[in-house]
Amino acid sequence: MLYNPTVTFIVPGLSCLVLGVVLIGVLLTGPVEFGRIAFGMHTTLIAVMLGLVGSQAIVFGVAAKLYALAHKFTMGDLVTDLAMRPGVRKAMAASGVLSVCGGIAYGFRLVMDWAKGGFGDFVRTQEAELVSFLVIFGFQLLLSVGFIMIFAEELRSREE
Repeated sequence: MLYNPTVTFIVPGLSCLVLGVVLIGVLLTGPVEFGRIAFGMHTTLIAVMLGLVGSQAIVFGVAAKLYALAHKFTMGDLVTDLAMRPGVRKAMAASGVLSVCGGIAYGFRLVMDWAKGGFGDFVRTQEAELVSFLVIFGFQLLLSVGFIMIFAEELRSREE
């Protein structure tokens, strides 16, 4: 785990995140059918969970990589170079804020549309799942910046 967190956590996490986001995007346009098998609302929920698990794996992998580098288990690479840059962490924080705000705004619009319809049956479940993804993912990004900063600062202090 500490000798190669990039392969153990970051690459699989990135794969899960990308696959989840692509699936969410595809399924928001409507159900996808392959023969008698239809992928829709429930598959979107699985895609949301896949994306969130992937993002957590990436953060854990980056933290493990920085810890391993600080304790001489591994060598620096692109991952550690990016994690050590304050500009990258600021971009992550800004992306987190945008994701949370976008999710809240979209969620508010969904509730307002639902209210205009008299709060009948809610049929925009997949969009609500996207809202959940955006808000949770955004908060994960914001918290991840602090978490990664702890390890980056430890590494920086050990190097000095």
